[in-house]
Amino acid sequence: MNQKVNSSMLTLLLCVATPSSFANTTFTANNDQSTDSSALAQVAGYPLVTEADYLNDIPVILTATRMSQPVNTAPASVTVISREMIDASGAQEIGDLLRLVPGFQVGYFNGISMSLAYHGFTGNYDRRLQVLIDGRSAYMPFLSTVEWLSLPLDISEVEKIEVIRSSNAPVYGSNAMQGVINIITRKSFEDEGFMLEGRWGTHDITGVDNDVRNLQWTNFKNKLDDRKYLLRYANSFYEFDYRVTLGYQKDLGFDNVFDTKKLNLIHVNSQYQLNARELLDVQFGFRAGDMNTFADGSAEEPNRNKSVDSQYQSVSWSQAQADGNELKVHFYHNYYDQDDEVRITDSVFNVGYGIDGYGFGVYYGTAERFDLEVEKIITTDYNIRMIMGVGLRLDRIKSKYLLNTKGFIKDESARVFSNVEWHLTDRVILNGGLMLENNEQIGNYYSPRLAVNFIANDEHVFRASVTRSTRTPSLLENNIDVGVRTDSGEKLYTSHISATNLKPERQDSVEIGYMFNSRNQDLRLDTKIFVERLRDGILEASNYDLPDEPWVWGNNTWADIQGIESQLFYKPHRRFFINLSHSRTSTKGNWHKYDNRTDGKKPSDWDISNSVPKDTFSGLFSFAISQSIDWSFTYYFMTEMNWLQDGNIVEEHDRLDTNIDWHKKLSVDSNLSLIFTLQNMLSDYVEVRDETVFKQRAFLKARYEW
Repeated sequence: MNQKVNSSMLTLLLCVATPSSFANTTFTANNDQSTDSSALAQVAGYPLVTEADYLNDIPVILTATRMSQPVNTAPASVTVISREMIDASGAQEIGDLLRLVPGFQVGYFNGISMSLAYHGFTGNYDRRLQVLIDGRSAYMPFLSTVEWLSLPLDISEVEKIEVIRSSNAPVYGSNAMQGVINIITRKSFEDEGFMLEGRWGTHDITGVDNDVRNLQWTNFKNKLDDRKYLLRYANSFYEFDYRVTLGYQKDLGFDNVFDTKKLNLIHVNSQYQLNARELLDVQFGFRAGDMNTFADGSAEEPNRNKSVDSQYQSVSWSQAQADGNELKVHFYHNYYDQDDEVRITDSVFNVGYGIDGYGFGVYYGTAERFDLEVEKIITTDYNIRMIMGVGLRLDRIKSKYLLNTKGFIKDESARVFSNVEWHLTDRVILNGGLMLENNEQIGNYYSPRLAVNFIANDEHVFRASVTRSTRTPSLLENNIDVGVRTDSGEKLYTSHISATNLKPERQDSVEIGYMFNSRNQDLRLDTKIFVERLRDGILEASNYDLPDEPWVWGNNTWADIQGIESQLFYKPHRRFFINLSHSRTSTKGNWHKYDNRTDGKKPSDWDISNSVPKDTFSGLFSFAISQSIDWSFTYYFMTEMNWLQDGNIVEEHDRLDTNIDWHKKLSVDSNLSLIFTLQNMLSDYVEVRDETVFKQRAFLKARYEW
């Protein structure tokens, strides 16, 4: 299998070494929800702030510094997943798209939950990646992660995803310790009219020896256990644009795993141009329904159904000002609730406590986040552009089974941040960023970054940066207290608990990058070498020498990761493109067993360096067979990886998907599309746990727009 990766990387290097002079491809940032001051300034009639001529056709991003900038002036490595790539990939869920990004690991923990990591060292819940939707954090303090399969957003509404592949805590704070994923939705006016879409699929299409060569129509027809329906309407009314999306989804999850789900979706996206300078953006989303809990089915932890309620409300106001300056105010509220409470009798538990029963529900609780942020972009006469901002946040969670409390536990925090971009010369750009934060749990902490970009000429750019990031313990990590209690609240024993005096995680990162952009933008290469040093990592640990002791959340993990990452986008013709990504790492790391022995001996550590795969690779190949048919293939490869916590060691595996998109314009205002996706045409493999075996999957999607 390594030969496959090596040959692919050889192809990549050959492409880089070959001069290119093919058709031009245009990329814009017009669809980004983050505020683009130059675009607003143009609407307001103010002169645009222009870069040198050699930057004119280079893709523009907004996530790296919160300011619109050509990608080669960004102080960090960036991957942009465009709508073109989203369609070609055949991905059915938003989280699956991150498989295309160098250094990312994505897997299904079960049919209702995804595990996602950048440079590994995580389990079923990752806490070191900031996930934004149009600039709004999707992080939920209930389980200190992002519930990807419960997001109040459908993949069809995503215009592009900007991924900052390095620590961006100096810009977005604690949760951006390893990077930022900014999901940018389509503007309402881009989808005017109605859209009706249906999807029918199966998670096991072959039925005979799990071999795709045994593909038969009856196997597909009789196993349509995955269904999704969408209805969307978008329109404009004077200066008001809006889009309403309604959806329903149902699937049975993995074979022999209790993980089915039924979810309903409502999502509203609207923009109101108050005047030539001011824009008001209002969004709200709701996704709710029933899921199973992926319990082990034992008498002590029976399978059970849970209800899920995930919703948000967001209001953003922005004002374009003279000389490229801009002011923005953003408020949002996230809400997440899960209810999986079950009653278990003493006779079932069989421990002789002499009680009638007790309540149990690991995924039982409520979380909320209220966030207000004000930021201002300032452009000076000294080739300096900067952003300054302040923010206030309230996180609160309650769960009588996770936290041993009936009321809310809260964390109030404040932050002040700034990023300065200084064009020292026509070729040298300095970036400095700093985030100062304060919360009730830790107090004051900070995250700085310094970066320099050297633009050798219109094709070659070199970048170097150093970052120190701090991640404060989450509310759950600081307060977890899981155990068996009587109905009156008396604790019988504890299974999981937080260590006292948890310290923040710290990570120091250094990277040196190189970017190549051909003059006509048909070939783009971004590669970097990096070193990351994680200390005081927070993870739950148990002392297996004393099995009756509880799992303890503490600062018990460290890691040193170094490696090289590359991504290449090649589009020699408007009907054909290739996107390749590769990451190779060398890792050292330990997970300390919690020192709760009473005999004076020290417990041994676990070497968990294999929790970062040595190699990951993806290749997306897309071409238009005709004006009506697009055909694409996507290949993924990953070496062995140990998913921590509740995960398992996953062996080296690869996967090949194909996607065929037939579309036809029926009239001036109507279009019909039929899309067939076949996932994993190779052998079955395990995603995160031994139970989550990914077999051959097939999906048929029909879409009518008018």
